Amino acid sequence: MSSGITTPPRPTSILLPSSPKSSTLSYVAFEGNEITDDLYEACANLFSTQYGIWGERPAGVPGPRQGARVKMSPKHMKASLVSDPDNTVLVVCFRRLPEDPPGRGFVIGHAFGTVWEYDGGKVGWVTQLVVDTAARKRYIATSLLQIMKHHSMFKGINAIGLVSSHPAACAAIAKLIRQNIHTVDLDFCRQYASAIISSSPVPYVREMQLRGLLFQENHDQGACSSVFTNFFVDHTEPLAALHEYRLRKDQWNLGELLDGHEFLIILPCGDFPS
Repeated sequence: MSSGITTPPRPTSILLPSSPKSSTLSYVAFEGNEITDDLYEACANLFSTQYGIWGERPAGVPGPRQGARVKMSPKHMKASLVSDPDNTVLVVCFRRLPEDPPGRGFVIGHAFGTVWEYDGGKVGWVTQLVVDTAARKRYIATSLLQIMKHHSMFKGINAIGLVSSHPAACAAIAKLIRQNIHTVDLDFCRQYASAIISSSPVPYVREMQLRGLLFQENHDQGACSSVFTNFFVDHTEPLAALHEYRLRKDQWNLGELLDGHEFLIILPCGDFPS
C-alpha cells in the first residue's frame, strides 16, 4: 500500500501518458540533508510493502522466514543508503488524486542515489529503486532515474552503476545513457568494477562480491555480470521478466540470476581523467 505524506511546495507535476487519468504524478528531488523523518517513513513503508519477499535459503544459513516480506526500517534506510548525505539524492514520485488537498500525495516510487570520487573522476550509483507494483510499466522508474541524472549532484559523472535482481531496473539504467541493455558493452564493467565498488562510501556496495564469467574465468553456473549479496530474495518475478526478454529473442548478456545474487551493471558516462 502506498504511503500518504504531505509534499513540500516545490514539486513539478507531470501527468504521464500511461498514468491513470484521475491522478497526477509529481516528482521531487531531495538532497540527503533535506530528507525528513516523514519521508524516510514513507519510503521505508513503500520498500517494505512493495519490494518483494524472502526466498529459500541454503540449509544451515540463518535468515528471515521464506515468504515473509523483505522489510527495511526508516533508521536502517538512513544508515545504509544515506551514510554520506552531502553526496546523496532521493527522487520521489508522489501520486495525488483530485480529491486530495493541495500538497498531499502518496509515495508510489523512489530512487536513492549516491556519488563519490574515483580515479580523478566521479561515480554515480543508484542505491535503491522501488515502484509500487500497481504502478509499474508506466515509465515511473525511468522518470525517477532521468530526474536523478539531471540533478546537479549527478552532473559530470564518469560512470553510473546499479545492482538489482530485476532485469527492468538494469534496462532502465542502460536507457539512461542511451544504450540498449541487450547489446551493452561489458568491458568497462570488467575493467572498473572491483576498484569502483571498493571505493564506495555505501556500506552494502563495498561488501558485494563479484561473481560470474565477467570476473571469474572458471565460473560454470551461467552468471556473467553479478554480485553475491547474501540477499536471498524470491526471484519469481524477476525470472519471469527475464524469460520475457528472452522470448523476444533479445540478447541478455548479464547472464543467469542465481540465488543470493543480483545483476551488476556499471556503464561509462564519459572518460575518467587520464
